[in-house]
Amino acid sequence: GGRLRQRHLPRFRGSSMKTQNLTIAVVDDDIAVRDAVVTLLSLEGHRAIPFEGGPAFLATVDRLQPDVLLLDLQMPEMTGLELLEALPKPVAFPCIMISAHGEISSAVQAIKNGAMEFLEKPVDPDHLLEVLQNALLSFAEQNAGDPAFAAQKLEALTERENEVARVLATGATNKETARQLDLSPRTVETHRAHIFQKLGVRNIAGLIRLMQSSTG
Repeated sequence: GGRLRQRHLPRFRGSSMKTQNLTIAVVDDDIAVRDAVVTLLSLEGHRAIPFEGGPAFLATVDRLQPDVLLLDLQMPEMTGLELLEALPKPVAFPCIMISAHGEISSAVQAIKNGAMEFLEKPVDPDHLLEVLQNALLSFAEQNAGDPAFAAQKLEALTERENEVARVLATGATNKETARQLDLSPRTVETHRAHIFQKLGVRNIAGLIRLMQSSTG
């Protein structure tokens, strides 16, 4: 498998994506690629969880509820395509395929099966972060629901919950939200749990999608 060019890593410490604080599952049987990608994403402030294969990921996907899945196309036990097919539909998060050079037909098949984006090995850090943002945006657009329905859901929030939801939807962490609204982080956590419950979303990506669709 290809290797991530690690010399680029330190450049990303101050990146604007850091505040998004996403949970990202990284499924790749190549330990060098897996570790390097996890390192990069962790430097960005994300929670990157490594898996050596599809079965291990499928066993925890419901509990983990990731915001994004980074998935290698060619793995011995279960291919990336097989894993995509095995996921419950509709898939609740964007999938990004990692493929070796020349696997174009498989990659096209992956896109048809719901993958949002794709990365060629060796993975370039600049490109990885760009693809990550593109995948989240594409997924949000694809899943933008009926504006009236989304607006109706948002009306269920109290005034304070609405304020908290708007700040969280910018990608701010609980701590940053607390600072902006002059609340304690614990209060923000409580509001966040109520917001997710009332809106029927499982993560920040879901909240962002709902708020985007409510504005048409």
